[in-house]
Amino acid sequence: MNEHVDSDARVWRAGSGPPLVLLHGEFGDASTYWGPIVGSVSEHFDLILPDLPGFGESPSLADYRPQTYLFWLRQLADAIGPETSDQPPEPAARSQILLGGAGFGATLARLFAARYYTRVSRLILSGGGTLERPSRLRGLFSRIAPGAVGGKRGGGPRSADDLFYDPFRHAGPEFRRALDRTRPARERVLQACHEAPLPPQLTPMCTTLLLWGNEDRYCPLATQQAIVGEIGDTRQVDIFEAGHMVTIEQPHRFSAHLIDFAASRG
Repeated sequence: MNEHVDSDARVWRAGSGPPLVLLHGEFGDASTYWGPIVGSVSEHFDLILPDLPGFGESPSLADYRPQTYLFWLRQLADAIGPETSDQPPEPAARSQILLGGAGFGATLARLFAARYYTRVSRLILSGGGTLERPSRLRGLFSRIAPGAVGGKRGGGPRSADDLFYDPFRHAGPEFRRALDRTRPARERVLQACHEAPLPPQLTPMCTTLLLWGNEDRYCPLATQQAIVGEIGDTRQVDIFEAGHMVTIEQPHRFSAHLIDFAASRG
């Protein structure tokens, strides 16, 4: 997997084929979420895995509002070209991308696909993609007790164990360190999401795959059903014996369903 560093983000890239951009969630960085599936997915796609600004080794943005992240993501999408090219593609040559995300990354992916609907051919959401109207009271509470921010996700995880179906196997020291490293960015993102107004475009126009761990306690299956009601053109796959961090617990099943969906035309 190749590494690209520029002024905006650190981006990991592997494979060849149609470009597939995957956005990680709030409990780690690109390596945490997507490392287990790089080998299999990169055999079929040009896999593009950024550390979101403020996470991993990417510098922070001026603020953490979803709209600011969307502007950054548009710049990233505009810069995507062949792996061997040192120059960004001309505007007329920019093609559609496959776009996916987990957790907060799924919310960003959904909003991007809704706003820039001509740029996304297919959308994959895992354990995220819900939208909440901003609340001044919730924003104030998030500043007073950022670790206790709740919402539709039932108050959030109390510990790393809550993110897994089998925490004994998967919530080890390495994951817990990643969780600690991302805590400041996670708290700022959640606060911004509770305070900033939502963009006007909320509904993606492309076919969407909802790829969920059936034991996801952080973003339960009821949330998936709410997204189905909001988007409409969706396909649903529930992966058994997986919690919120489904790419860590069931990477082979996740990869198989993602590849099948992204490569299909129907």
